[in-house]
Formats: sequence, structure tokens, C-alpha cells
Amino acid sequence: MLDYTEWSPDSFKILFDKIQQTINLATDNVLMELNPRLIEYKPWFLLLFDDPKPDLQKEYAIKQGEPVVIKGKPYRFSRTEIYEIIDIAHSLNISEDFAATIHQHAKELKSKYNKPVAETAINLYYDEKTYMLLSLLTIFSKIYDAEVKEKVRDVFKTFIYGLFKSYENLNNDLLYGIKLMKSIETLRSQMLDLEGRYQQLISNRNSVITTEQFLYLNEGAILPSVDEKVILQRMASITTHRKYLAYIIWKMAFTYLFSTQEILNLCKMLENLDLNDNVYPYLIAALLAIINTSSEHFLNDLSAKEKLEDLMKDVDFINNFTDIISRGTWKVNAAKAASLIEWSIFIGDAIKKYSGLEGSLKVKSEHLTEMFHRAVTNDAFQFITHYLLSFQKTETESIYIENLPNVENIWHKTNNGEVSFCGIILIPPGKTPKTILELERDFQNNLRKQLEHFVFKLVGKNMSYLQKIRRQEEDAIQSASTDPVTPITQRSSSTPNLKQKKTSESRHDIGAFFILMATLFRNIPDEGLKCWIEMKSLINWGASFQETGMMCAYLEMLSALATGKECSIHAYEFLSRASESGGWCSWQTLFKAMESYNNSMIDEKVEIPKEEVQLLISFLRVFRQVVKHCAQARHEFIKRSILKLLFNLVSQHIPTELKAELYYAIAAFCVPDDSLFLEYTSKVWTIIEEEQIVPTVPKNIKIGTTTVMEQSNFQTHDMSAIRKEIEEIESSKKIFFQTLAFIKLISTLIYVPEQLIALRCGFPVRSLTIPNQLGLGYRIPGITPYVSFIIDDIFIKAPTREYIFNSQKWEIIASSLEIIEKCLISFDLTGQLFEKHHYFRMNKEEDITFNDEDVEYLKNHPGYNIMKRLITNSRLMEVILEIITSGKNILIDKYEASSDIIEPLIRCLKILWVALEKQDRFLKTLVPLVNGSNPGYLEHAFLSKKDIIISIALLLDSENADVCFYAVKILACLAKSTIFNSKDNLGTSRVNRLSSILETSPFANEILNNFVKRLELRGDDYWDFSVDQRNFELIQLCLKRTSKHDEEEYSADPLSKEENISLSTVSCAILDLILENLRPGKIQPTISHFLLGYDIRGSLQVPVIKYVADDYRESCLHKIMEILGHPINRFTENIKINNQLINYPSLSARCYQILYRLCVDNNTSDATLLFLRSQKFISNQFRIMPLHIVRPDLEPKWDLGMIIRLDKHTVEIDWVSLCANLDERTWLMKLVSLELRKAQTRSGIQNLLSLIYGSEVIKSKDNNSMDLDFNGPSTMKILDILNMLEFHWNDPWRMQAPQRQYFGNFDIETWLYRNERGIELYRLQDIFSELYRIYEYFHKRGTQGVIFDDKSLRNEMKQIIKFCFFHNRNREFVFARNECFKAWREVIEMTVNNKHFDLLRVEVRESKFHYILTGLLTVMKNENDIIAGVLSKVVLAIITALRLDRRQQSVLYLANLSKVPFERLYSIFKLILDCLIGPGFPPEVRNSIYCIMFSYLHYIDSDPDFMIGSNEFARMLSPGNSTPKAGLLSQNISGSSPRSHMSSFLTVSTRGGARSALDGGNLEVLHSSGDRILEIIRLDASEGPVEGKLCALNILTALCSLGKREKSNFIIDYIIRSHFLGAMVKSLKSQNELLLKAIKSRPEQSALQAKYIFESRAVLLIRLAQRRDCALKLMESGVFEYLGELAFLDERPKFNKTMQGLMLEILTDIAPVDLLASPNMEVKENAMLSIGVVHEMSRIFYFLGVKLEAIDKRRETHQRTFQEILKELMIQFFPVRKRLVPMTTGKVSDKESAQEQIENINRNLLGWYQIMTASTKGVQDFRPIFTPILDYAKRPDNDYRGDLKKPELSICVNYARTSTDILFHHVQNSGRIFSKLEKGDNVEEIRNEEIDNLQEQLNKTSKCITQHSYDVEISLLLIWRHLDHYISSSRPNSNVNNQGKSALQKDAKLVLTDILEKLESLEKYTIAKYKTRNEYIQMILRKIK
Repeated sequence: MLDYTEWSPDSFKILFDKIQQTINLATDNVLMELNPRLIEYKPWFLLLFDDPKPDLQKEYAIKQGEPVVIKGKPYRFSRTEIYEIIDIAHSLNISEDFAATIHQHAKELKSKYNKPVAETAINLYYDEKTYMLLSLLTIFSKIYDAEVKEKVRDVFKTFIYGLFKSYENLNNDLLYGIKLMKSIETLRSQMLDLEGRYQQLISNRNSVITTEQFLYLNEGAILPSVDEKVILQRMASITTHRKYLAYIIWKMAFTYLFSTQEILNLCKMLENLDLNDNVYPYLIAALLAIINTSSEHFLNDLSAKEKLEDLMKDVDFINNFTDIISRGTWKVNAAKAASLIEWSIFIGDAIKKYSGLEGSLKVKSEHLTEMFHRAVTNDAFQFITHYLLSFQKTETESIYIENLPNVENIWHKTNNGEVSFCGIILIPPGKTPKTILELERDFQNNLRKQLEHFVFKLVGKNMSYLQKIRRQEEDAIQSASTDPVTPITQRSSSTPNLKQKKTSESRHDIGAFFILMATLFRNIPDEGLKCWIEMKSLINWGASFQETGMMCAYLEMLSALATGKECSIHAYEFLSRASESGGWCSWQTLFKAMESYNNSMIDEKVEIPKEEVQLLISFLRVFRQVVKHCAQARHEFIKRSILKLLFNLVSQHIPTELKAELYYAIAAFCVPDDSLFLEYTSKVWTIIEEEQIVPTVPKNIKIGTTTVMEQSNFQTHDMSAIRKEIEEIESSKKIFFQTLAFIKLISTLIYVPEQLIALRCGFPVRSLTIPNQLGLGYRIPGITPYVSFIIDDIFIKAPTREYIFNSQKWEIIASSLEIIEKCLISFDLTGQLFEKHHYFRMNKEEDITFNDEDVEYLKNHPGYNIMKRLITNSRLMEVILEIITSGKNILIDKYEASSDIIEPLIRCLKILWVALEKQDRFLKTLVPLVNGSNPGYLEHAFLSKKDIIISIALLLDSENADVCFYAVKILACLAKSTIFNSKDNLGTSRVNRLSSILETSPFANEILNNFVKRLELRGDDYWDFSVDQRNFELIQLCLKRTSKHDEEEYSADPLSKEENISLSTVSCAILDLILENLRPGKIQPTISHFLLGYDIRGSLQVPVIKYVADDYRESCLHKIMEILGHPINRFTENIKINNQLINYPSLSARCYQILYRLCVDNNTSDATLLFLRSQKFISNQFRIMPLHIVRPDLEPKWDLGMIIRLDKHTVEIDWVSLCANLDERTWLMKLVSLELRKAQTRSGIQNLLSLIYGSEVIKSKDNNSMDLDFNGPSTMKILDILNMLEFHWNDPWRMQAPQRQYFGNFDIETWLYRNERGIELYRLQDIFSELYRIYEYFHKRGTQGVIFDDKSLRNEMKQIIKFCFFHNRNREFVFARNECFKAWREVIEMTVNNKHFDLLRVEVRESKFHYILTGLLTVMKNENDIIAGVLSKVVLAIITALRLDRRQQSVLYLANLSKVPFERLYSIFKLILDCLIGPGFPPEVRNSIYCIMFSYLHYIDSDPDFMIGSNEFARMLSPGNSTPKAGLLSQNISGSSPRSHMSSFLTVSTRGGARSALDGGNLEVLHSSGDRILEIIRLDASEGPVEGKLCALNILTALCSLGKREKSNFIIDYIIRSHFLGAMVKSLKSQNELLLKAIKSRPEQSALQAKYIFESRAVLLIRLAQRRDCALKLMESGVFEYLGELAFLDERPKFNKTMQGLMLEILTDIAPVDLLASPNMEVKENAMLSIGVVHEMSRIFYFLGVKLEAIDKRRETHQRTFQEILKELMIQFFPVRKRLVPMTTGKVSDKESAQEQIENINRNLLGWYQIMTASTKGVQDFRPIFTPILDYAKRPDNDYRGDLKKPELSICVNYARTSTDILFHHVQNSGRIFSKLEKGDNVEEIRNEEIDNLQEQLNKTSKCITQHSYDVEISLLLIWRHLDHYISSSRPNSNVNNQGKSALQKDAKLVLTDILEKLESLEKYTIAKYKTRNEYIQMILRKIK
């Protein structure tokens, strides 16, 4: 028992999609998913429409307010909702709880349907029933479909057999076919009730509505039972359901064969139905299939054959069926007649097969003839022709089979009693009217096949009956005629026709039979071939007819059987043989008749007899088909001048119907299926021009006699024959046969090869059949007059004319539009004219001619005239827009039911799209070239008629994919236009104009819903591969155009045939439209935001999904989520990630890109990310992202290349799918990195990190997890993705640039452009156009005697085209792969550069990233330059993060270097060196590798304060600038102040202790690389670009530091022996001029670069100078002399006037520190610059130490010594630290920079003083620096007033005091921070951000403690040494007497007490890390005490 409260919308839609997917893919996984679904829904198929009925008790309970349990959850409803539920239950005849369930779902989905809840509920109910029947119908249809894989068919067969069996078991052996028939009857009853109710509501509404319903309506309820609109919708749905049920019955009958019970029941149903019932054709076809004794339609089903044999011997069945079919109660006697024919054959076959059967039957053998005859005379043939075959596409001009509601309506009696149509004597085909039937296409094909069997069986078994009927008809006609009827060959044209005088109406059943055959085989090539083989007797028999009606019908059949190449040959030979034998049905008869008519009409002006006109029309149709399909006949008839004969007859005064057929016959000669068609087409154009069928010249000018070049004005001359006949004859008759035929003739003459493919891929096609010289010499050449005639005299007037056949109106419009479309498509605006200053240079004169010819060609092309008409908003444009509006009204608003509008509508849309695409080049290039003025823009027509934009958008509701596709394309073009991509008013805001038009429309919701509907997932076809293979198709066409018929490229098949566009292509177009309008540069909000559901009236940040009362507005964004396998509708089944993501990567790549662009745009970012987070979308998508490049199951079999993966596994895949695979992962990883950057919750970030790096890397709350093994192999997804990207692609199009012989001057580089993604590609269309023009030019010169080889010329063209195509493919592939690596890098960088790194568990994250580094470097050394550059950046980011993390952890005591295996670090270093040595990367990549090495050496350094290299280089390595690159220095310079230009020459701190054990291992790794690595670095340092020199010099400095403790340093040895050291010293002054510019106020970039290089060289020299051997080498090389020659040092600002030498000048000519407070910015900047200089130089003296004494001794006596200068510097800088902050003005960064540099100066000076006062070998006496005066220390707050030449000891004491205070402050602060951190590890309330901030503060504080501890240490040490020297008795040379010693001791105690006490108290605050340093301080304190 089904629980109807579990019912859900879209359940059967999902099943239907799954069935379609199974049919298409047929994979085991899909089959496994389908089987349980079929089982689940089987009960619904058993019940069909047997839903639970209304229950009074349930109704009462609901009215009392009791809840209804839906899906296990109780729901209560409001009073209004209860009314609606009860009305729904009564209307649908279902139970109240079922109605409540549907109502509740309708509340969820009412916005999707844009209807009230009750109406939505009705729609939901019927939609599900529709998909249920479609699912069942599809299963029946595919059971025996040979195109479906066998395993799928087996599944369907099993299900159907089980369904039949289950139904029989549940219903007491009642058959399922009976169930289907009863359902049809039940629905019919419902339909009748609804029709009656609808009529009552229209006529007297109040009489229908009850009092209770009236009350409900007043309370706001929507009652479907009294809503006329809902009733009409229900009637339409029931009609569709009955049709599907009938179709299923036909499928069952056709496939399985019914039982006797089902057959008899079906026969009784048909007895009581009429032709107006839409199920009738299906049911009558089912009955005919059942009683057809041919077994072919059973598709070799054994059980069906056995059933048929049982039927044929079942006497009761035969007699019962005979009784039913013999009754006179059938509503449609003609249908009964058709069944009687089949039944007579059935009985005859049964009697023959079973000899004893006849005696038991009611019908005997002798009755069969009479039964057959009775059936024929009751219009059996006419019924089949005009009813069952009404869907066959037929000739509009054929009255026999014209689409009419009733053929009899147009027949009327003439004065003499004849039946006439438009003055032509015709024979009515029968009494059965022609009916328009909308039949399923699959049914049409199968029914036609079924009727073919019927015809062949009838001819094979009942030919004698037909012959008898013929004799009877001829006798009747003969007896009714006064004279015999003779064929046309036996009549004299001058003899008047003796008309037949009929006494009674005669039958024409034989003619009807031949018309049936003509209809059956018409317009289907070679379908009638079997007739020429198996029915020759019938064809020969028909040739013996002598009666006009039979002859016409016979010829109609022959014309149908002459369709197709093989059939046309048979027909041609048949009529040729008849010519020889003298039969009337021959070519000879036709041609003689036409000659006779032509001659007689010229001479005597007689008319052709009307009956002969029809005979000639039928004959010409045979001629047309033979000429069209048989090249042999075409050539033969041309030789016989038949073409001229046809034109001669056209020029006569003959009926327009005959002229029409002559035009068709002429057009048949121009079919492009052989090499002569161009010649024939040209011949036809010439004759048309000569005959002046359309006047193109003044009447008095004879063609060829004048050179007047002016176009005649048609309106000033007498109307031409064709115009007169259109206006006077055809318009009065309201039938336009000639008009239509002439249009089709011109359309045939304008041949555009592969039109749809060319339009799809943008191939620059030109019509070779448009003669550009036609009319040359007497008018403007070309065919524009003919096209203008069709536009002005036919097309523009067509909509307002009256027609008997409305379909003819639309066909005339469609054919006219086809000509316009062809002219526009062939209007080729590509090539050299459209590229500025680009010409193919032959010589100057030829060059001018070459381009002028192109301009002339385009100006005379009809496309030029059409474009001007469209752009100027002429009447042509107005009519096109009117047709679009009419099409919208017909298709969408359903004002009238007609399918004839489809083709005109498609062509109008296509014309507008092509015109919009060509408009830019037309207006900007071509119009100026022809000296024309700008006529305006096409968009103005849309802007002036905004309703047309709404109509176009509404067209997406059409089920025709072509209509939808071109509508989307037009909207895309408008969105790109600057006219519509501008601001417009929307309320109080200004928004994008196009989106404003759509949003303010009253149909805005409908438009959005239509777009949403077109993005619906379907199971059949999700993606059109040709969408992304446009360039491949373009190349195919290019190669084909340059090939001959016998060459391989000519026969290459296109990717897809010229057929209608699929709905999947529409989905692609919509996604492209959305994506294009999300790109930067668009005025927001755009049409994309409108389609994606954003609030464009308010803020784009409003959440994109809004639940209001359980309702939301569905948008394209939600469908994009569904496409990606993530449905958001709560009632949509949460299916697994769809296989389409694997099979259609282009689709998912587009969807991911759309989501990314929404997330990255500031206007939509927050709302979109909030929505995606609520759906857990990003994490779910990343979780299921495939880890291998996947070849789609439905991948095309062409263009396959090969990828070789890292594991050597190979995969065949096409280029589009490969790039799409990469793009798909790129955009998804970009989404992941963006979410990492913007995520707001810790849990969300951790979830993503666990997916990226593995769940074990996230911090665990379980302390027991610390014992995990973290040294095992990595299983991280991020590494798997990296490995996936490491593959080699073998492109089948790979080739080198071709050698050129003929095209040497052709510059293809001119046609390079950058697409929207920044990829540099060739414009293939323009390249081909120019190549082809040059090819034509060579041929033109060839006629002048120039010799060339055509094949070589074409081959060279092909090679150039192929190379350009390969270039484009390769660039796009490289770009896609590069972007994927970049996206991968972003994910890593978002982890290591953000605070997310701290979320990774401390104990495993370093190990994890070591594995990533190993994988990265391994991939990097094997990659190309571009990807290596990408990967180098992420390597640097990782190492930098690890380095900073180790420094942080060392502060927190959470990590130790020894935990990391040294071997792993060695391997990383080795891989880094391999990357530098092996691949030969370009300089920019090598620079990145140098930075990696630099950061690695920092990383392995155990002392976190260790810094190597200049500040500039260190700044380049900072997290904000993790990678050096070209232009980085200029970026830093352009954004900095002049002060920042002077960076430190050296910033190296000494390190305590020896190097770690790592140093030795790393040196060994470096040594193993030999001199090669050093040679690379040396070359970059000396010869590389600026950035390379900077990086190489700094890395040399770092490497020298790495081995500075080694006795023998091979790095320094190499520097010396390679003469690099000497060259570097000499180069110090080589850039003197640039260095001089560097110190100016606005230095050039090159000058600053020279300064930075000078810095780096100086840093390296200082590092080398720290070794004795290197110092000697430096002295030998004259380093000081070279420095002395640097003139730029003399150009610095001077503040002291003393000039005492270079070095002293540098140190003395500095600005006073007080100038930092100057309001003058230039003065302040100079002061800052001076401080920087002192900072730099002070380091040099620190390293020189005591050697400075020797230097001073060499100075002249009048010169000041360096030691004196340093003392003066100390006096200036020591005291200034305390008052620096209030002194410095300006930016905080400037203050911090000044303070940092002054502190560094002081430390350098302290270090030098410490060295100078230390005891060394050879120096026994203490050399004091400070004088023993402490007065200033007693008043530390006052400014220093002591000796400015000799520093007092008080300066050092005050410095120690200040340092102690600062140190004490930082130590206390460190303790507070550390306690908070310890608390944070145990308290969950502290947020992660707070912990990060605390750790950062602790880092800074630790650094300050280290620095100021150093200050305290050295200053106390100096104080102790000086006090010991001055006070101790062991120092006799202290120059202080005893009294002075006492005073000094007293003063020392006074000034040092507070310092000592504070330092002693410091011990209790000290963290363990600083214990050693504190112990040293305490030791000094004890000594001082």
C-alpha cells in the first residue's frame, strides 16, 4: 500500500533523467543506480491514475484543524489553506491527505512556478504524472532499439515483464493493456466533465459556484475547481496524458502483441471514438499493427510471434473481431475501412496457413474481395493519407496533401458541375479531410515504417483487387464521358479540349492509392528504393494509365520514388526507356509537350488546357526530383538545352502554379553535389539577368550596350511580369505558389556551404554562387537588386497579405529570411581589410588593387545593403521585430496554435545575432572605406522598442532549442554593447541598463523562471561538445576549403551534422552569458546578477536564497548548484555527485568559475559565500574532486591525444576535455583558497584544512594523540592533486612552424590577440581569409603567365593554418595547466601566509610540509619555466612559514630542531640545488631559487636572530614579499620616501656558540654539487640582470656565512680563484654616475638599482673581510682606494665645514639628530639619511676593532682620528635615545625606523668599545674610553652638558639605566603574555585569533629582551672595566688620585644603586630561555658591587 504522504515533486523527473542517462552512458554504475529506482517506483506504474479517493472523515478532520502527517512530520494549515486542500481533493478526485501533501510542496515551490499555491499544486500533480508516463514510454521505446546497448535493453525487458506479471497477480489476471485503456477512458470522462464545467463558467459563472465556494473565495482562497485558467491547464495536461497512454499502447502492440481480450477491447474503444480525439491515430495504428500478419514489426520477439500464430488460429477471436469491425456503429467509417483492408489480409493469410480454419469462420474466402472493395470505397486510402500521414512534410502547392483543417472546404462546383480549385480542374482525392496532427516524432517514423509494410503487403497479396478497381473506375469514367480522354502527347495544342461530362460523381481510389504511396515516400531520400526492386510490376502498371487523374496521381508517386541518388537513377532510366518505347510516361513526352506549348503560345497566344496544366505540374515534379538527385540526368539535360526551354516557358503567360513548378525545376539544376554546380548556377544567374525576370536596368537600355553604372528605380518602370503576377493574380487568389517558388530559386542560387557549422564556429564563408560581376557594364554589379526585390516586394508585404493556406504565409516569410540570412553569413568581414596597416606586400601598385577589389566586392555584396537596412532601423528591421513579437505571442502566450512560426522566428533571431556580431567591423572599417557615413547602431532599434527585449527573453519558454539558443545569443550581444552596458535609473539607484529593462518588466519573474528551466538537468544530453570545439570545426572547414575532392581533408566529417541545436547547447549559452557578464568592467548589477537571483533593486549583498514562509525564489544560481550535484531544494532528492561532472568537465568548470567570480567580487562576495557555507558546498565539492585526469565516457572519438601520468599510465583524451579537466580543478581550488582567506569560523577552516592536508594535521583536543607516528608517508590530498598535474601531453596536432615558399611575406604575428583570459592567440578566421585571398591572387596572376604549383601552394596554406591552430591549442593548454598550478599554490599560500598555519598541529605540521616541499621540488625541477616560476613561489612561502614557525616555537619552547631528521633537510637542500643546476631555468626563476636558498639557510639556523644579507634583500623575503621578481625593486622604490632608499650595507649579528650539526651536512650537500653551482651564482652575480645580481650576491654572502667557521672554506676559495673577488672590488666604482643619481631627491630606477647592487657587494666584502686570508686579499686589491674614488660619497649634504678626508667626512658631515624635529621635510629626510649612513659605517668599525688604531696611526697629524670621531658619535647618539620619540615628528613608521637605526648605532659602538677595552695579546695597558665623571648620571633627565670631545662615564651609566628600564618592562610584559598563552591552551573560550596575537606579541617582546639584554651586558661591562681601572689600586696608570677615587666610588654607588637593585630583582621574572644571559648580568653586578 503506497503512502501518498511520502509523495515528492520531481521524483519521476529524477527517474526519467536517470533512464535517459542510462541509455546514453550505459555504464555498470548507472545501471546499478537505476535498478533500485525502477523497483521503488513500480507500484506507481501499477496504479497509474488510481489515486486514493476523497474521504469524508478525512475532510472533516482537516476542517476541524487536525494536523496532517507528511513525511512523518505533522503540518497544520490555515483556514484558507484548508479550503484549497479540500477543493484540490475534489477537483483531482484524490484523498485529502494526498491533497495536503501536494499543497505543502506547492508552498515550497510556488515561486518556481510563479503561481498561487493551489494552482502550483495542480501543476505539481500533473507534472509528476507526465514524467511517470514519459518514463514508462521511454522504457517501452528502448526495449528493442538497436542503438541502445544490450545490457540496458535487458534491464528494461526485465522490468516490463515484471510489471506485466505483478499487475496480473494483483488484479486477478487482468492485463496491463486493459489497465492502460481504462485509464484513457477515465481521463476522457474527466476531460468531458472539465469541458462542461468550463463552458458553464464562461456562460454563467454564478450558477456553477456554490455558496460555500463563494465564501472560500471571499476569504482569499484559490479554488482550482472554479478557476477557468486552471481548468484549461488541466484539460491540456489530460490531453497529453491520454496521448502518452495511447502511445504506450501502440508500443505494446507493436512490440509485444496484445492478447485477444486486449485486442477486442481496443477495437471497441475505436468504435466509439472520433477523429477529434488525439489518441485516435495511436490507437488505430496499434490495431493495424496487431492484425498485420507481417512479423517484421515484432522485431524478432519470439513470444510475439507465438501470440500471432495463436491469434491466426483462434476462431472465437476472428469471429468476434469480424462482428465488431462489421458494425455500422463506427463513428469513423474510413478508419474502419483501413482496418478492414488489414483484416481481409489477416483472414486470407490465416485460411491459407490453417486449412481447416475457414469452415469455422463467419467470413469465407469468397467474401474477402467484397470486404476489400468495400473498404476501399469507404476511403481507406484517403484516411491513411490525410489522417495517419498528415505529419509528412509535403509540397505546399499540392492540393492533394495540403495542410488544411478540411480539404472539402476549398472545393467548389463550377458552372458545369466540375469540381474546381482556383480554376484548375482537379480530382478530389476522397471525402476524408486532411487533418493537422501533432504526433510524436518517434511515432511518426515507426508509423511510416508500419504503413510501408502495409503497402508492400497490399500490393503483393491484393494486386488483383487493385486491378479490378482500376477497371471499374475507367469504365465509370468512360461511360460518363462523351469523348475519350487522350494523353497530352495525342492532343494538338491548337485543338480545344473536349471536356468530360459526368452524370454522377466517380470514384478515384486508384489515384488515392498512388497519392498514398507518394505521401509515404515523399522527401525521404532512397526510402522508395525497395519499390523499384520489389514493385516493378506496379510501376509498369501505372505507366499504362490513360485517365488524367490516374496519370497525375501516378506521376506524384513517381516523383516521390525518384527522391534520392539511387532512386533517381532508377526513375531516370525508367523514363528514358519509355522514351525509346514510345510510352506516354517518358522524357520525350515531357520535352515535346513543353516545346509545343512554348511555340504555340509564342505564335498564337493560346492557353494550356487546365487539366493538362495539372498533368504538366505532376510531370515536372518527377523531372525536378531526377535532376536534383541524379547528376547524370542533370548533365544530359543541360546538353539538351532543357534549362533554356524551362526559362522560355516561364516567360510565357501561363498559370502561376505552373510557373512555380518551372522555378523549382530550374533550381534543381543548381544543387551543389558535383563539380559543375558552380557553372550551372552561373548559367542560371545569367539567364535570369538576360530575361529580366526582375527588372535591374531601365526599360530602354539593352543589356551589354551601355556602361552606365546606375541602379534603375524599379518604381518608375512598368511592373515586371513576376511583380504583376504577385500583386494582381496571386494576391487576388490568396495563393502564392509562384512567389514561394521564385524565393526558393534565389535561395538555391545563393549557396552557403556548411552554413550552420560555419555560423557555429565563425568560419569566414563566402558564397561562390553570388556573382560579383553580374550586370557589369550597365549597372552596379551584383545580385543586390534581386535580394532587394524579395525584401521590398515580397517579405515586407507578406505579413499583411491574405492567404488561403496560412502555412504558405509563414513559408514565404521563412524562405525570404533564409535569403537574408545567407547573405549576411556570406558577408565576410575578415581578412586584411580589417587589420590596420596590414597588407600582403607584392608591390605598391598590386597592393592597392588587391585591397580595392576587396572593398568593391563587399560594397556590392547584398549583405552590405542588408546591414545598412538593419542598422538604420528600416522597414526590414521593423518587420523582423514584428515577427519576433508574433512568435512570442504564438509560442509563449498561445494566442494561436501553429508550428509554422518556428522557422521564421529562428531565422529572425539568427539574422539579428549575425548582424550584431558583424556590426563592429562593418561600422568601424568597411563603411569608412566605402566613404559612407555611420548609419547608427543596431542596438538603437532595441533601445527604442524595449518590449522586444522582453519578448526575446520570454522566448526561452519555448521548447524549441534553436529559438532559445539564438535568444540567449542576442541578449549576450546586447549585454556586451556599450549602449546597454551603461547606467539606467532603477528607483533611486543607477544600474546596468539591460538588467534594468528586465527587472522592471512585469514579466521579470517569468523571464527568470524561463532561464532557470533551461538550466534544468536532463538525463539525455547535458553537454554539447561542439560548443568548445568551435576552433576545431573552424580548422576542419579551412582545410576542406583548401583541399580538392580527392584529398583527405576534404572528406573529413564535421563534429556534428547540420541539425537543430540541442537544449544542452542552450544551457551552455546561458552559462557563458552569465560568466561573460561577471567579468570586471561591467556596470553592475548586470544581467548575470538578475539571472542569479540577486536583489538588483537594492543591495547585491542581500542573501541570494531567501526563505519566506517556506518559499524561495529559484534562480540560475540554484540550478548551477544542481548541475554540480548539490541541489538546494529541501524536497529535491539529495542525489550523489552526478556523473556529468566527470563526463562533462567543461560544464562544471563554467559553473565553478561563475561561483568564484561571485565570491571574489566585493559586491557579491559576502552574500554568496554565506550561501555556499550554509550549503557546505565548497568542502563537499573539494572532497569529491577527482584525483586523476578523467576521460569522459561520452567523449568524442576525434582529436584524441595522449597524456602520460606520473605513474607512466597513459590516457587517451581530447584537448577540450583535458583543458576542461584542468579548468574545473583550477576554479574549485580558487574557491577553496578564497574560503580559507575569508572564512569566519574556526570549525569551517579546520574542516577545509583537514580535507587539504589530512585529518591528522588539525589540532586535537585529545592529548593522547601525541604518540602518533608522524614520520610515515604523506596521504594528503593536496599532494595527490600535485601529482595529478604532473603529466606529459602528446598533442596530435604538434608541429613546428612551416617553411614558406609562397607566403614568405605573410606576417601571421599581425593576427595575434589576447582573449578574455589574457592568452595570446591567432585569429584563425582572419588568417584563413587572408591566405585564401592571396591564393586567389596567385591564380589571378597565373592567368597572366606566372607559374606556380597549385598543390604546393595549398599545402603551404594548410601547414600555416595547422600551425596557428596548434599554437592556439598549446597556448590554451599551457595556460590552463599553469593556472591550475597557480590555484594549487594559492591553497598552500592561504595556509602558510595566514593564521591558519597555527591551526595545524604543532607536532606534525613541519613534517607534513617537508613532504610537500619534497614533492614540490621534485616536480619543479622537471617542469617548464612558467610552472617552475609558479612553484618556486610556493616553495619560498612554505620555507618562510616554517622558518617563522620555528622561531615562534623556540620562543614558546614547543619545538626543537633535533626532532626533524637531518636527512630530510639535506634532501630538501639537495633538491633546491638540483633545481638551480639542472633544468637551465631563466634568470627570474633562478632568482626565486636564490630566495629559497636564502630562506632555507635562515630556517636551519638555530638562532632566530640570525640575519644574512642586506635589509633590502631581507625585505624581499618578508612574508608580504615572499618572492623577488622583475620590477619588485621599482615597486618598492616608487612607493617609498627618499629616506628609505638608503638601506643598510650590512645587518649581520654575531651569533653565540658554534653552528649546529646541520651546517656540516649542508656544506657537504653544497660541496657535492661542485663548482657548477658556484659558477651559476657567480655568473648571475657578475653578468646577470639587476635582480639576479642582487639575489646572487646575497646568497653568496649567506653561503660564505654557512662555512665561516671552517678552516678551509671551498666557497671562498672558489671566489678567490675564479677572480670574482678582484673583479667585484674593481666594480665598486663602475657605477659611480648612477650612484650619484641615487642620492638625489627623485632618483631613477636604474640609479637605485645600482645602489642596491653596491650595498650587496659591500655586504659580501664585509663578510669576506671577517676572515684573515680574505681581508688580506681585499687589502691587496685596494678596496679602500676604490672606495675612496667613489665620488657619490662626496655629494652628500654637509653640516660641518671641516674637510679631513673621505672616511672622516662621511662620519662627520652628518645632520644633527635634533633636525629630526624639523618641520622642513627635506631637512628631516636628510637627517634620517645621515643616521642611516652612520648606521652603515658603524658596523664596519665594529669589525675592524683594534685594527682601527693602526689605521689612525697612518693619518696625518692635523687630521682627526677615527677613534675621536667614534667617541663624538657616541656622545651624540647615546643620550638621544631617551628623548627620540617626542623629538621625531611625522609617521609612526618614520619614528620606529629612526629609533631602530639609532639603537643599532649604539650597539655597534658598544661592541667596538667592548673590543677596544678588552685585554688582548700584546696590549697590557687598559685604554679607557670614558672619563671618570658621573655628574650627568646624577641628573639623568637633563640634557648632557659635558665634554663634547671626551665622553664621560656618566653617558654609559645613563645608557645602562635606560636599557635596564626598558629590559625590565619587556621582561614583565613577557611574563604576562606567557601566562595568558598557558591559560589559552586549557581554556576553549579564548579564540584562535587572540592566541595568534599573543604569540606575535611574545615574539616581538622576546626579540626586545634579547637586544636590550645585550645593551645592559655591554654597558655594565664597560662601567665595570672603567671603575676597576679608575678605582682599583692595581691600576697605577689610571690618572686618578686617591681623593678622586673616593669621590668616584661614592658617586658610582649613588648612580648605580637603583640600576643594580632593579637588575637583581629581574632574576625572579626571567624565563628559562634567558637564564644564561641573566647569569652573566648578575656576575657583572657582583663585580661592580
